[in-house]
Amino acid sequence: MGSRLDARLLFPIALFAVLVHAESLDLWFVATDTLPLIETSRVTNLAAIGTLFTQPLMAGSDFVSTALFYRPVASLTYAIDHALWGLAPFGYHLTNVALHAVGTVLVVITITEITDRPRVGYLTGLLFTVHPVTVEVVPVIARRQDILLAIFVLGTISLFVRWHRRWQRHRNRKWTLQPHRPLVAALVAYTLALGSKETALILPGLLLVWTVLQQDEGSTQRLRAGLTAMGPFAVVTLLYAVVRVAVLGDLGGYHSPFGGLPSYTLENVVLTGGKYVLWTVLPFQFSATGTGAATLPVGLIFVGVVALGVVGFVVLAGRGWFTRGRHTVSRTITAIGCIVSFAAIPYVLGVGVETPTRLGPPALVDIVVPVLFVGGCGAAILTAMLSREPLTAATRRQLLFFGCWFVGPLVGLLSAKQILLQPLSFGFGIRNAYSVLVPVLAGLSMLVVGCVSRLRAHLEHTTAIGDRRGNLTAVSVLLVVLVSMGVASPALSADHGWEAAGELNQRSLNAVSDDLEDTPNATVVYLVDYPNKFDARNASGRNAHSVTPLLSYSVEAWLSLQQSSSSTHVRLVRPRTVESVPPQLSSTTQVRGDVVVVRLTDDERS
Repeated sequence: MGSRLDARLLFPIALFAVLVHAESLDLWFVATDTLPLIETSRVTNLAAIGTLFTQPLMAGSDFVSTALFYRPVASLTYAIDHALWGLAPFGYHLTNVALHAVGTVLVVITITEITDRPRVGYLTGLLFTVHPVTVEVVPVIARRQDILLAIFVLGTISLFVRWHRRWQRHRNRKWTLQPHRPLVAALVAYTLALGSKETALILPGLLLVWTVLQQDEGSTQRLRAGLTAMGPFAVVTLLYAVVRVAVLGDLGGYHSPFGGLPSYTLENVVLTGGKYVLWTVLPFQFSATGTGAATLPVGLIFVGVVALGVVGFVVLAGRGWFTRGRHTVSRTITAIGCIVSFAAIPYVLGVGVETPTRLGPPALVDIVVPVLFVGGCGAAILTAMLSREPLTAATRRQLLFFGCWFVGPLVGLLSAKQILLQPLSFGFGIRNAYSVLVPVLAGLSMLVVGCVSRLRAHLEHTTAIGDRRGNLTAVSVLLVVLVSMGVASPALSADHGWEAAGELNQRSLNAVSDDLEDTPNATVVYLVDYPNKFDARNASGRNAHSVTPLLSYSVEAWLSLQQSSSSTHVRLVRPRTVESVPPQLSSTTQVRGDVVVVRLTDDERS
């Protein structure tokens, strides 16, 4: 590498990643699948570890009737946590936070390896650490597979890039193992990525793109070189597919929930694509109610705003509006106009479609921050395009690679159709944005570092006022993005909704297990008026958008972990939505043979 990475800076970056999410260490178990994952992954001896590699995710729970996944590496981490910590939530959250810190360090290393620019790597790592989307993943033990996926994907890319550069230098020499060791390590990392989450299947295609972009020969030679480099990864992919089919019976995935998966329509695909983009640039829910409900006109307005912006840019570019040395003041005004137009998107989709009498006046910060964030992102991209020098070949290749890295997972999500269910709602699918943040933030960091470097050069040397003004504008709007991201990040916004969810889960589950202590022979338990989620209308725009409630198999897992019963079937009857955590839960129990009916109430209702 032409520029060396200062390893001494990696520790403070990792420490910062830990401090940002330190409050999650105090959380209880949250989200639907956390307890089932722990219960189905625990092992009693070392020999039982092998069973994790021969069964579906959460085998034995009701989850397998909804979906079939093969993620043994993630299951293994839960088994290790259970062996170390038992049912102490602190240990599980500590593992998540530590893995997030490792992922942050790998972001710095990988982006530096790709761009050969340590400053871009450092900035990408810092932005990744404070990005609001991380609050959807790091505090949730059940979403550890997304952290593991990011770690092993980054490791694979970094090792492959290092190997490819060595191979380019040694390919005409006698074959030795030494230059190919990074490739062996990359294959191991790829295997672990596949065992963490199947989204890693995009890696061979992504590495093929990177390999082709590095070649200076003709298109045929470049493609041949890329396919040759992908040979070992194709073998690993084939072996993984064979094992997956052998364990699951087919390729797995979600079954047809909610009466069937939606069909592909232009509206669904376009709006879902827009949601995917906003996962990484807009850390706020479309609808303040959290329901994600939106009418067709709202979706059309969103598409229309984006389409008009693209058409307007093309028209202005065709008329020479952005030519260097021309329309200097107008170019600055264009950037400001871009902020306003892009800022209209969250207003129209969020605050603008709600009725004040139903929700009350929204908090100012919940309007200003998303407006600044989306507007700043759009203006930053446009202004950077206007003010920077022509892209070098290396920079174009890197941006193209980051673009493919960002789009790749969307193709997989669309093929699964699950993301199409609510195209205007973030939902729990926002966890997928954790790993795709890296290429987006890397591209943004390249713009920031480039603009700041040019502005610094302009200040040190006499140059045209127009160039200086353009770069100053670019730096200004990029700072808007960074400031708004910081305001909405978990570093400054501790109220993300997980703490209340954990308290509710702890009180309700403890109440149930206490009631069932005297009925060890119960085989069926009906929980009536069980409080399992909050009224989303009371949530602020800064709350996590993917707080999922406990379901029947979540309660079954808790009872099994408590050793109250390992074969109790739980059914929720009229699960209750509450506005706040009940100060105290009381219950009445009726026993009819091996059937138990537990009715939960709180002081405020009784």
